[in-house]
Amino acid sequence: SAISATSSLKELQSVQVISPIMSHLSLTFWKLLNEAMGELQGEGLSTGTAPVAALAKECALETDLAIGLPHDYVTNDGVRINLYVALDRLTEQSALTRFEQELCDRFGPPPPATLELLSTVPLRWQGQGLGLEKIKLKGGKMYCYVSRQPAYIASAAFGAVLVYVQAHAHRCKVEEKANQVVVSIEQVPSIEAAKEVLTAMTPVA
Repeated sequence: SAISATSSLKELQSVQVISPIMSHLSLTFWKLLNEAMGELQGEGLSTGTAPVAALAKECALETDLAIGLPHDYVTNDGVRINLYVALDRLTEQSALTRFEQELCDRFGPPPPATLELLSTVPLRWQGQGLGLEKIKLKGGKMYCYVSRQPAYIASAAFGAVLVYVQAHAHRCKVEEKANQVVVSIEQVPSIEAAKEVLTAMTPVA
């Protein structure tokens, strides 16, 4: 049977033996998890109730993949900038579909780089839903940057991320960098592959 994100967090907090996921989590991170759980319990909040949407207002994307509006597709610089701004403001699939149709009507069928750009929008939505602050796709790897705020560390969303890491320990690693926790996943060569990873991470309602 499937393991819930909330129960997984409680199980991870009580782990006393070495396991595949343990090798990828530093002792400092385990201390952070325990502190987060203790702080929320002290405030009378239960694990998994943290308001993830309030913590991650948006999810940034950084990539070395070929994405964008090529100059030979949208030749006017001002128009290109306005299109990027408009695309960044989209918040639902129907609006993205209309945006793509308008591109086709004005400039013709989108080239591969533009189709990939359009695919990044739902990827960022997925990331925001999981509370990710940034996604980086470089060198065939995916890096998910998450907040160290106790409310997020103890949330069901982060629990779901850890469930994925535990199930794919051979290609995942969790590290601390400055004020963030970074989950790296190998073998993610494309936007579509990244979307599949986040779909697998998303907790079942």
